[in-house]
Amino acid sequence: MMARAFATQGVLGDFFPWWIRGLLYLLPPSLRRAMQVTPDRITIEFAGEHVKLNHYTDCSTSSVETKEFQGAGDELQKTAALQWLKDKSEADAEIILLVPKKMVLEKSLMLPGAAEENLRQVLGFEMDRKTPFTPDKVYYDYSIVDRDKEGQQIQVELYLTLREQIDPLLNAIRSWDIALQAISITDGESRNCNLNLLDPRDRPVHKNKANQTVFTLAVLAFVLFIAVLWVPVIKKDQRISNLEAELLESRNVAMRIQTLREERDTIIEKTRFLAAQRADQITAVELLNELTRIIPDDTWLTQLVINAGEIQLQGESKAASSLIQAVESSDFFTDAKFRSSVTKNNITNKDRFHLSARLQAEQPI
Repeated sequence: MMARAFATQGVLGDFFPWWIRGLLYLLPPSLRRAMQVTPDRITIEFAGEHVKLNHYTDCSTSSVETKEFQGAGDELQKTAALQWLKDKSEADAEIILLVPKKMVLEKSLMLPGAAEENLRQVLGFEMDRKTPFTPDKVYYDYSIVDRDKEGQQIQVELYLTLREQIDPLLNAIRSWDIALQAISITDGESRNCNLNLLDPRDRPVHKNKANQTVFTLAVLAFVLFIAVLWVPVIKKDQRISNLEAELLESRNVAMRIQTLREERDTIIEKTRFLAAQRADQITAVELLNELTRIIPDDTWLTQLVINAGEIQLQGESKAASSLIQAVESSDFFTDAKFRSSVTKNNITNKDRFHLSARLQAEQPI
């Protein structure tokens, strides 16, 4: 029973991939190419006048289709093979020239770790020192096989082949009106998919428009999916932001109102204070009237100064000594005293005086 179950599972496991491949081949070629993740590869191998073309769907050694022709042989077979190759190239297949391993020089190098950032340029500079050739005489590529972090060095495998051996092959491929994407190394059974000896300046810009369209549609679908999930959240965030902005504005208005209220209260308090002060203070008219009342008639004032709660009187009087008592008798003044000695005016026969007193209620006049 268990053996039958495993047999059934094995049959189904082989059936579904076969069934899916069959369905894919029912699709139009353009749609099949659009659904490819890895582009098809066409390898070209030269053996003298013999040319072999292999069609690979991935980086495996098993080709799905092979074309061969002689360079100076059957023109009909050659034309058919080259048309097949051109059709594959227009279908965005990568065209790769395979070089036998015996035509490639491999050299191991130890370089400073800082060289990794511009490793190809560094290898070009070091080419004539590390090999018998100059950079313009070879096609080359490299791979980093090890990194010594403590010693800050990298181990690099350098692969190079002479241009004089490869250029005739490249000229033949260019004469077929085919764009070559890579030069790879083969040992007759497999090839290194990670190496490309072709000069980067000679590599065409390969764009798979169908795959780009599918990728664009996939990205758009993902963006729409994210939008469906996040639009409600974004709307809520916007609503919260609007409410926070309104709250902040209301808070600012409230603070401005509070500031105005405090300023109003300060003004009212100052006004009340001034009013109270004025209610307790005497006016200049009242002060003059009081001086007229208390100063004797035989006294003349030549100067009257009222400043900072103090009054100063200068003039002449028949009895200057009695002025202190007269001023002190008033409720308006206190602390009356002479500011200087009393002197005699021989012409008028009166006493000159300079008298000061403090006001009972200070009044800036």
